Amino acid sequence: MTLETRWAITAAIFVVGLLLGRLLNRCIMRIPETVGLFKEFRQIVSRTPLQGQYPRGRWYHLLPVIGTLFLIGRSPFSGRRITLREPFVELLNGFLLASLFWLEIPASLDVKASSLAWPLGPEVVGGAWNSEWLFLICRYLYHVVLVEALVVGTFIDFDHYLLPDMTTLPALVVGVVGGTLAGGFWMAPLWFQDNRALDLLSLLLPFESVEWLKGPIYPPWFSSSPHLHAFLNSLAGLIVGSGMIWTIRWIGFVTLKREAMGFGDVILMAMVGTFVGWQNCVIIFFLAPVFAICVVIVSMAFFRRAIPYGPYLSLATLTVLYGWPQIWPSLYRFFSHGPLIPALLAIMAILMLVLLWAMQIIKQILGIKDDFEFEQIELWTSSDQLLFEAGEKSNLQQGQWPTPQHPLTLAGRGQLSQHHWRGS
Repeated sequence: MTLETRWAITAAIFVVGLLLGRLLNRCIMRIPETVGLFKEFRQIVSRTPLQGQYPRGRWYHLLPVIGTLFLIGRSPFSGRRITLREPFVELLNGFLLASLFWLEIPASLDVKASSLAWPLGPEVVGGAWNSEWLFLICRYLYHVVLVEALVVGTFIDFDHYLLPDMTTLPALVVGVVGGTLAGGFWMAPLWFQDNRALDLLSLLLPFESVEWLKGPIYPPWFSSSPHLHAFLNSLAGLIVGSGMIWTIRWIGFVTLKREAMGFGDVILMAMVGTFVGWQNCVIIFFLAPVFAICVVIVSMAFFRRAIPYGPYLSLATLTVLYGWPQIWPSLYRFFSHGPLIPALLAIMAILMLVLLWAMQIIKQILGIKDDFEFEQIELWTSSDQLLFEAGEKSNLQQGQWPTPQHPLTLAGRGQLSQHHWRGS
């Protein structure tokens, strides 16, 4: 592939990314309008405008970015309000897909020249592909699914502080099934180890106590059974990714008596793990708080608006995927410690639990009250507050022209089932 051809293909992918960006905007707008996986899918493919019938716009309104810029304000197709964020999403998606193509598919079409190549990659350990260029293209499309799911989930989480099933579960299925059938889309093998760390540990412990932990760099059956290896790799990523977030939820509930992480974040990391593997899930887990701290400082200084945690996980995932050549060489030695890794992760979880417990004890001794302590008052709970708000104005549209009500608003007031029963 010549340089001119590569640039031409990159430009074409950028345009395709712009067109897909408009579809992503449709998903971001329509998925939260209902509840349930199949209902969310029907909402995406439905051609019915969300706010009634309106006259059709001009032909150039259908163009990505340019047409969307002309529609900012009020759409002639559906009558809904269009913001500047929608052309930004289209541009962002085009840039993400084009840059991912440039990184993962080299001009030489050599797998070892890809940004994801390293000494223990599928091109060395073994995969189920004989054609290098076809492998590169299919792996690129496989990661495109991950990128698109992260974009949709991020902006829905920004707007509604939730991650609907439609943004994660279909991509999770693609991650497991696609990875298993391909047999070589994983970024790091399921297991690899360097026995030098165990040799060092044997100087401190009896030699016989660690000898049985030693093994080959990677099990030989990885090469002879690539599809089984790929399935177990995705499964391990799913378990580790969701398990770490679930552990934080549990620790937060035990020590802080509150929900530290949403269940949507658990499913999000499970989905990410099926694509990138369990090692990258660990990296993403520790990288996301770094982005969170930076963004929270800026938001507190200027915007004063809470931001959900899902976008940080998405940003950390994209950073690992796009920055693999810079991030992985400096961290893979940590994961080469083999059987010591689970022990280290367990120790870190225990330390986090102990530190949060100690922090709560110190706060009680000093008489410092938590900001969320009102939630623990038995005389007035969140359900009491919802009932009070619903009683103050039982009909939100009383004395007004009827307008569509968001399902999340109706659900919060306990009126969603009644709304569906009345056929409103």
